[in-house]
Amino acid sequence: MNIIAVDDEQLALEGIVNTLKRILPDATVTGFSYTDPAIDYALTNKVHIAFLDIEMYEVNGIDIAKKLIEIHPDINIIFSTGYREYMEEAFDMYVSGYILKPCTEDKVRKTLENLRHPIKDEKKIVDIKTFGSFEIFVDDIPIKFGYKKTKELLAILVDKEGRMCTVGEAMSILWEDDDDLSSKASYMKNLQSDLSNTFKKNGIENVLIKQRGALGIDVSKVKCDLFDFKIGGDSC
Repeated sequence: MNIIAVDDEQLALEGIVNTLKRILPDATVTGFSYTDPAIDYALTNKVHIAFLDIEMYEVNGIDIAKKLIEIHPDINIIFSTGYREYMEEAFDMYVSGYILKPCTEDKVRKTLENLRHPIKDEKKIVDIKTFGSFEIFVDDIPIKFGYKKTKELLAILVDKEGRMCTVGEAMSILWEDDDDLSSKASYMKNLQSDLSNTFKKNGIENVLIKQRGALGIDVSKVKCDLFDFKIGGDSC
């Protein structure tokens, strides 16, 4: 389950994020103080629930909700505010809830128990495209990595078709023209962490297989045009 919270009051934001993490310890909860990063996040990640402060300096929370609903029509919007005057407009949007601050754990818990769009435990669809530009999609949304070379590392693992790849072998491919691979050891650790953390953030951590000094992918958990091509499929 992926949850975002948007509030330009830092203490209020930290409070709702911490409350959500206590109530839903297995959920991914991300807080934003500004609108644009929250919208950008929603464009590249499936968001199930959004807690939005209505009255913010930068923009009205209702306007943020409208943008989020355009991106994810089944998103559960929960407004939080210290003002009752917005309740009518908020409920006209058929949102999942409206909490008057302070957002106590009891209020948040009761609201989460009555979501407008129940969250199903759906299996993530992981689709890897190798023909043309290399891309990986989760539920049709492209994944973005922190490093450009992380995608290259993933491409190496895909090319292994489920076989394990040692870290040393991956490094020799990533930096094939470099005679001193030891100088890349720290960078390689960053790439491994980026790959692992990005997969976890997108709910597909079970795709990555990690062993001591080696990495691989579980081909049974992904779709890939390369694999289809090699077995005579026509999906590519």
